[in-house]
Amino acid sequence: PRRANGARRAWLIVEADPEMRRSLEALIRELDVAVLGVANALDALSVLDKCRVDLVMTEERLPGPSGTMLLRAVRYRWPHVARVLVGDPRDPEVLMRAVNECGVQRILSKRMHPVTLRDEVGAALNDAWLASPDCHSGRLTIPPFAASQPASSGERDASLHLAVPTLRATGT
Repeated sequence: PRRANGARRAWLIVEADPEMRRSLEALIRELDVAVLGVANALDALSVLDKCRVDLVMTEERLPGPSGTMLLRAVRYRWPHVARVLVGDPRDPEVLMRAVNECGVQRILSKRMHPVTLRDEVGAALNDAWLASPDCHSGRLTIPPFAASQPASSGERDASLHLAVPTLRATGT
C-alpha cells in the first residue's frame, strides 16, 4: 500500500555486497516501493536523517557497526520504521538481540528463495502498519522527522554514540 498522501513507500536496504544489494533492490522494486541502498550502518543513519523511510532491511555483518546496532538505533530514533534483519538463523545471540533490543518485525535468511524473501519483507511492513495507532482509520500517518527539523551534527553524533556502542578492535 501507498502512504495516505499517495506517495510510494520507501525502503532502505543495508547490504555490504554491492551485487547482492542490487539484486535485493530489483526484487523489492516489484512491490511498487522506492528503494534506497547503502553498504553500511553509518550511511544508513545518514539516509534516515534526510529521507522518510518506512522500512529498514539490513544484514547483521556490515563494515563498522553491525546490523543489530543499526536496528537498535532505528528503533529508538525512528520507532515508526519497520525493521528486518537478514542474518544467520543459527546464531542465537544475534537472534535474541534482534528481537529483544531491536524490536524487529522479521528475521530472514539470505538462503530464502528470493520471492519468499520479498514477500516476507512486505509482510513485515504490513505488520508495522497493523500495529500503528492509525490502522483502524485505514491510514498510516508517519510523523515528520529529520527533513523538517534536521538535528545538528553534534546531536546526530551524540545519539549515534548512545545507540551504537563503541567498537574496539580485537587482537588475533
